[in-house]
Amino acid sequence: MDTDEQVKRRIADGEEVSDINYMFDENKHIIHFAALYNNLDLIRRCLNCGVDVDIKGGKFQSTPLYFAVYNKNYSTMMFLLENGANSDYINLSNNSLRKICVHRDDILSFLLLDIFGVDEHSQTVEKDRLVKLAIKLRKVQFVSYLKSSNKISHKLVLFFALIHFISFMYNVDPYTIVLLFISYHNLLVYIKFMFYLNIYYSILFSIELVEYNLLWSILLIPYYVAFYRLTRNKRCVKIRDRWEKIKIVKEMMRNKKYNEKEFCAICIRDKNKDTKHCSSCNVCVDGFDHHCPCLDNCVYSGMSALFYFYLLYSIGLCFLRIILANSLNMRFNLLLVFFIVVLLFRAYVNLRVFVDNTGR
Repeated sequence: MDTDEQVKRRIADGEEVSDINYMFDENKHIIHFAALYNNLDLIRRCLNCGVDVDIKGGKFQSTPLYFAVYNKNYSTMMFLLENGANSDYINLSNNSLRKICVHRDDILSFLLLDIFGVDEHSQTVEKDRLVKLAIKLRKVQFVSYLKSSNKISHKLVLFFALIHFISFMYNVDPYTIVLLFISYHNLLVYIKFMFYLNIYYSILFSIELVEYNLLWSILLIPYYVAFYRLTRNKRCVKIRDRWEKIKIVKEMMRNKKYNEKEFCAICIRDKNKDTKHCSSCNVCVDGFDHHCPCLDNCVYSGMSALFYFYLLYSIGLCFLRIILANSLNMRFNLLLVFFIVVLLFRAYVNLRVFVDNTGR
C-alpha cells in the first residue's frame, strides 16, 4: 500500500495524522479527504493551522465542500459553510454544487447550500435553470422546492375549458372528460381541473334539483357544508428566515434526524411515521392518506370521518339523480353519474389502503 493510501486510510478511520500540510496527487490537500471521509476533527486542525477553507485541488480544482457534497456528509458541509466556505463556487467541470445535488437527487445538501448562499442574484438565475433541469430529470422534490407556488398555465385551463364547453353545447356524452382524466391525470390535478369540474356539476345538479322541487334543496345543505369544510381546511407552511432555518437544521443534525425519512427539506420540519409531503399541495401533512383531486385537498386522519360522510352523501345524491333522471334535465346523464361514482369509489379504496411515510 503506497503512502497516499495509508494516509487516506488513517483519515477515514479517524486516526492521528502528523503532517497537516500533506499533499496528494493533483494538488489535493489533506482537508479535501477529511471532508470526503467526514473527519471533522482533522478539518478543525487544518483551519486552525491556516489552511484556506476554499483551497482548490484535484482534476477540476474542487473545494473541500465539493468532496463533502459527494459523500453527503451533512455535518461536514454545515461546518465548512459556517466557516465561510463559498457555496456559489463552480469548479472546472462547470458543474455547480447545486446542479450536482439535483443530478444526485440530494435535497438535503441542496438545502444547506441554499441557506448559506451569498449571491442572491446568481442564485435566482441558477434556480431558473435548475427548475428546468429538475423537470427534465423528473426530480419531483426539487421541482416542489424550487417552485414556491404552483403557477397554473392559463393556456392549459383555457384549452380544457374549451373542450368541455364544446361537448356541453353540442350535448356530447362526456367521454372526452373520461379520456382526459385517464390520459392526463397528473396534469389535470396540477391545474385543479377535477376540482372545478366537481364544483360545476354540483351547481348544475343543485339548480336542476331546485327547479324540480324547492323542498329538495334541503338535501344539498349537508353536502355543501361538508364540501366547504373539506376544501377550506388546508395546511400551510410557516415562512422561516435564514437564521431560523439554520437553527432547525442544526437541531435535526444534533438529534440525528437530518435524513429524508425524518426531515422535510421543503417545509423545514421534522416528519412523523405517518407524515408525507404532498406534491400537489406542496406541504407536509400529518396522518396523510391521499390527495383528492376533486376536493383539491389532502385527506388525512383528522378529517377522515368528514370525508367518509361527504363520500357516502355524494354517492347517495348520484343515485338520487339516477332515480329522478326522467324528471330532471337530461344534460346530467347517466354516464357522468357513473364516472363520478367511479372517482368516489377510487378515493374510498385509497382511503382504506395504508400509505407509509415515503408515500410509496
